[in-house]
Amino acid sequence: MKTRKFIAIMLLLLLVQPGCGKTGPISGTDKTGSRPDIIDIPDSFTENGNHATDSRAGTLDAPGTTIENSTPAAQITPEAINSNTKEKPYLYPVKNNEDKWGYINSKGEIIIDFIYNYAGFFTDGIAVVSLNNQYGLIDLDGNSVIKPQYDYIGNFSEGLAHIVQHDAGTIRHGFIYKDGVAFYNDYFNNNTGDFHDGLAVFEKDFNFGYVDTNGNIVIQPEYFMAYDFSEGLAAVANENDKHGFIDKNGNLVIPFMFEHNIDGTYLYQGFSNGLAAVCIDDKFGYINTDGDFVIEPKFYFAGRFNDGIALVIVDGLYGYIDLNGNYIIEPKFAHASSFQNGFAFVRMPGNDDYENTGGYALINKTGDFITGENLIYEDGGGYTFISEWSTGFVGELARVALMVDNIAKFVYINKNGDIVWE
Repeated sequence: MKTRKFIAIMLLLLLVQPGCGKTGPISGTDKTGSRPDIIDIPDSFTENGNHATDSRAGTLDAPGTTIENSTPAAQITPEAINSNTKEKPYLYPVKNNEDKWGYINSKGEIIIDFIYNYAGFFTDGIAVVSLNNQYGLIDLDGNSVIKPQYDYIGNFSEGLAHIVQHDAGTIRHGFIYKDGVAFYNDYFNNNTGDFHDGLAVFEKDFNFGYVDTNGNIVIQPEYFMAYDFSEGLAAVANENDKHGFIDKNGNLVIPFMFEHNIDGTYLYQGFSNGLAAVCIDDKFGYINTDGDFVIEPKFYFAGRFNDGIALVIVDGLYGYIDLNGNYIIEPKFAHASSFQNGFAFVRMPGNDDYENTGGYALINKTGDFITGENLIYEDGGGYTFISEWSTGFVGELARVALMVDNIAKFVYINKNGDIVWE
């Protein structure tokens, strides 16, 4: 999703840090210093040979080669991106007391040693890491995929990640493939989004359009605002800030009739399970891909469906509905997040001291609490150590922050709520 307010923000996302859980037995880390099968990698950041070839760009140098204002001739398909040729346990980024990052497995055992200035989550077998303020990629074995050489690498989406490089006082924006092939265009900037359904939002002269995975403009920048594609459609706004939906050819298939809720409480979140939340006459409901209301607009707020569940607000309380609009968890929370991988953050009414106690807990899809009410959860608003740490569950573990005696501890917990890394 892209808005005018985002133009100056993306370069601030260079560091993602710690957040929330329930106290429990600590396992995996031997306090005497014994570590099973730790991978130590500083020497792995070397070029893999002096020369390589690539069907998208002809002859090129080793990983990190760039194609100036050019476009790859072939694309990596989503099927190829998502196919795992080598099954490996998922790893999780952790930070030690010396501000160095490494990786643990789901048991809390250190697998990749603490050598990085920053370490991100793995996506499709690779993760963004930083050494000496330069960003590169590693695989699950800790081997260098792309030597640290960029000023920023974003999250991968459909096989491509946004990159930023400073050259002789010039800031260049582009995209990089997982094998290190990168391309730039002069219309890429901070307001260029991630790829969804093969297209990414870009901004030019304060108007928004879309580029394909080769960097070619396929929908001209003619919209006042534009959002990510999902299930073949994307929300766009006209000059009156009324929103409709276009297809991947740029055809308007659902008219400009929905409100944006300009106070900033809402951004269009796209289609999921064939439904999209929209705002009309200050009420939220859900439409299908034909633009017909399937769940009538009656909510103060309605979120995107995740895991077949959507967050809604009624009479100031947060609850959850299913795809038919029926409550699966009645509105009873003072604040709550959307579900992610089967779990959500919630805070009960009456807890007015949550800034000191955390106040939040994780619940499962039946509404059962799996942690105590001492978790910290921050919904947007700046890029802080705590808010960027809390992730909810990624695989078997959730990276959260919890309050103990008015002090925040940054931990990973399992689905029983037990701490596996502190």
